[in-house]
Amino acid sequence: MDVDLLRPGTVPISKDTTLWFEFLLDPNVLDAHLNKQKPDPSPTELISKFLAISADVSSSKDIILLDQDHERDDKQPNPCRRSRGLKILALKVAAFLNWDLDILEQKLPFSTQWALLQDLLHLVHEEMVSTDLSQEPDHVLFAVSLYHRWALRATYNHALQSKLRNGSTLEMQDERFTRLEHEAEQSLQILLNIVKLPLTSEIVIPSSTTFIPLVENTMNGKTPNWNLGVRISSSQFFTLILMDLATYLFYREDHTAALHNFEKCKEEFLKWSSSSRDLENRYFKTDIDTIDGYITACQAPVLSSRLSLTDRFLISLNHHYEGILAILSEDNLKREIPPTLRESLELDIAAAVSSGGFTATRDLIFQIQSINTVYKRAADLPCVYDYAEKLQAARRGVDIFTWALKSTVTDSQQLEKERLALFVLEILESVEPPTEAELRNHDYIKQLIKNLPPSPGSTKPPEVQHFVSPDFNNIKLKNGELENQLMTSYEPIHIKEVIIKLVEANALRPVWQIENKWELGIPLHGIVLSMPQGILQHYLYVLLGKAKYLDSLGRYDVAKRLLSAAEAEVNHHGGMLKLNQLIVWEILLVESHSLLAEWPSKNGSNAMVSHGCLNVLKLTDAMVLPRVEVVEQAAITLLNLGEWEPLISLGPGKRLIMCDLAAKLAQACHDIVRFSGSKKISREAWDLIVPVLGPSAAMSRRGLGHDAPLMQAVMRFFSLLRDWTVLSAAISLLARLHNVLRDETSLELVFDHTALWPGVVSNTSSYNVQLVSETLLQLVNTALEYYPKNISLHKLLGDYYYINGQHSAAMKHYLLAAVIATDSFSRPLTKATIEDHVYKRMIKCLSQMNCHTQAGVLCQFLEEVDYNTAFKSLTECVCHDCMDTYYDCIWDVNILEYLIYLQNKRGNKDRAKKAVDIIGLLELNSNNNEEIKREAANKRKVRFMQALVRQYVL
Repeated sequence: MDVDLLRPGTVPISKDTTLWFEFLLDPNVLDAHLNKQKPDPSPTELISKFLAISADVSSSKDIILLDQDHERDDKQPNPCRRSRGLKILALKVAAFLNWDLDILEQKLPFSTQWALLQDLLHLVHEEMVSTDLSQEPDHVLFAVSLYHRWALRATYNHALQSKLRNGSTLEMQDERFTRLEHEAEQSLQILLNIVKLPLTSEIVIPSSTTFIPLVENTMNGKTPNWNLGVRISSSQFFTLILMDLATYLFYREDHTAALHNFEKCKEEFLKWSSSSRDLENRYFKTDIDTIDGYITACQAPVLSSRLSLTDRFLISLNHHYEGILAILSEDNLKREIPPTLRESLELDIAAAVSSGGFTATRDLIFQIQSINTVYKRAADLPCVYDYAEKLQAARRGVDIFTWALKSTVTDSQQLEKERLALFVLEILESVEPPTEAELRNHDYIKQLIKNLPPSPGSTKPPEVQHFVSPDFNNIKLKNGELENQLMTSYEPIHIKEVIIKLVEANALRPVWQIENKWELGIPLHGIVLSMPQGILQHYLYVLLGKAKYLDSLGRYDVAKRLLSAAEAEVNHHGGMLKLNQLIVWEILLVESHSLLAEWPSKNGSNAMVSHGCLNVLKLTDAMVLPRVEVVEQAAITLLNLGEWEPLISLGPGKRLIMCDLAAKLAQACHDIVRFSGSKKISREAWDLIVPVLGPSAAMSRRGLGHDAPLMQAVMRFFSLLRDWTVLSAAISLLARLHNVLRDETSLELVFDHTALWPGVVSNTSSYNVQLVSETLLQLVNTALEYYPKNISLHKLLGDYYYINGQHSAAMKHYLLAAVIATDSFSRPLTKATIEDHVYKRMIKCLSQMNCHTQAGVLCQFLEEVDYNTAFKSLTECVCHDCMDTYYDCIWDVNILEYLIYLQNKRGNKDRAKKAVDIIGLLELNSNNNEEIKREAANKRKVRFMQALVRQYVL
């Protein structure tokens, strides 16, 4: 190394060493260094060191957006001369790199990128004449656009990397990044305004010569000199902006806006690319194929909205029912899909779920039944089953029913509204009182029935007669009305008022018998019932019973509000320490359920939940112990929050099955993190879980097979896992067990940490491999719900489908892994992205599906090209059109030469000549350096992979 910038004077200095201040004293030193073939340190290292030495970088005032609210602060002191000089040198180096954001993002830390672009904004800020960008000179437009391009790129690059790195969400410590995210919409709007400006044919952008180093006689001189920049066409300038702007919109899944801007980007690109000077090409690295690839990717979701509802319905069937509810809701208004197709859908999903072939959300079947039933009744079609029975048994029956009603009619469809109002009356006559009360107290139901016209011979609508207020002179009717209010009310004050009225009216039955769904766990039930009968006892029972029921429905906020009211009531009366503690644990249970349900949306309450769970697990000889469910949920919550130490140190008294599972898996996670995957992990989790998935001696003797309660506990435990490290440990355990049981090297599942688990299981023949396989698939699908863009999961799913002979599904997930890892192929395909074993399995899948040309082309992707397979595959291909399609995706000369031989042998001279021409194009690049050759090969790789994605994914 011939430059020492950091600590001059600390060690003996070589005569060839250049000190940092020499760059300031002699302007020619930096130019000479940068023009070396391999300068050491590199240009980006120089930028980092210049800015690190600069004394006031951290105290400089940030300029984020140029808008009407921003005012220049002329009273701010100028930076010292040395600091300003170093900043100018850093900008000079960045200009030498052609302001290449790819290089700056890859080579510089985020804080350094921020500081560099802030320095550029400070310099142009001194030159600004107004806040209207249309009146500003070229260098101001360039600096502002560069900063906001970088801001948008930082936003989507960081979000993508956070989701892809082990599936976990990373948080950048620098608060400036949070600021960028909050101001992304402003950055987007500023760039949109810039691309609308009526610029001249050319624009001057700062070059390396623009930034004149400070020397002794330039203290008051003009530096930088913006007139010394490089001229590029305004079309190329707009192309740079539009590409980053459209990519951000694509990341945000605003496909319509992204498509519009990618098309504008292509239009601007074509204006200058054909006649562009070599000088201009260095500012824009993306080619037309990449732009076209983005346009194609945007068109799929945009065009899908233009298809007929029937077409979209059929497409959804082939893509695991994606978006099916939205399609059915729209069809309830338009009525384009044949009713027979809708009925078949309902039956198919019910059959797939019952057979285990499809994992649906908890309410999907009832949602489809509701939307179909309402559709039929509105269209006056017959319904073959008793919907009222299904409504009463559903988890969120009333909410889903009203959702279906709202999705079916508009205010202008009076006849349909009347039919549905009559249907609602039928439902009210058929359901039990709790559901009936919830229905008739729903605002939408009330409005629907209210608008029902009077029936013949009547002056009032039927529903008014049906719901006429009871005669309060009749005690039974009065009590019934109060009980209905009690069942439907979720406000503590109102509940207490109703209970007081019931007690005063001498209700004929205890309050807790009004609704059989209000159940209290032990010992809450015993403590509350042992209290003196009266308003307090009734009030607490209803609050606690309602809260437990609402918790089971997932209405956590309401449940917690009722429990807090109960806690406040107990504290108000005093002297009930045991009851107070039990209520506190019930609140903790609801908070833990809420945390898992809202994962990965973490918030500030996590620390409180963690602390509460720790307290539960530390209890040893308390006067009253928490329920088993509370203890188990506390252990699972700590496992997901990464609090593994308390779980590992659990005493024997806490070893319930769920706690055992959490403790053993916590130890495994602790080992994985501690040893970074370099050392065998504790086998305690293996020894606990594996026997559950195998035969139980006691159960086998009775012919019952597996230990069902234990198996159910393990499956429930797996369904509650959320943290990525925990999920990956559990998945790797099951994948390892699957590999051991299959014992076929060529059909192994590949996943992180599998090699860290034991490799031997005794009596393997007595295990049910299918059970292990289904358990693994269910756990992987659970993980994908929370980490949908995790590369390892998609590769594992590809392996799973591959070994089960589902080759098309395997290809889909292998390709999804490649798409995610390369950001839709905007980054190169590397060995770290897709390994050789994945390519080999993809080749095998293609061969099994008789896609021989694709298999032959894919052989090039291997580290060592598999010529035998490639030649065999190309020989077996008899579809000439298919072969023509992929000629431009081949870069291996040996394969092209074989194609020449093969086509000549078959008498296809034109196709043989095409292969010759491609070889000629490749040979033209023979004198280019390896980087250019790799770039050319990467373009062909991307072209081929995009074709596969269109066929197997989109």
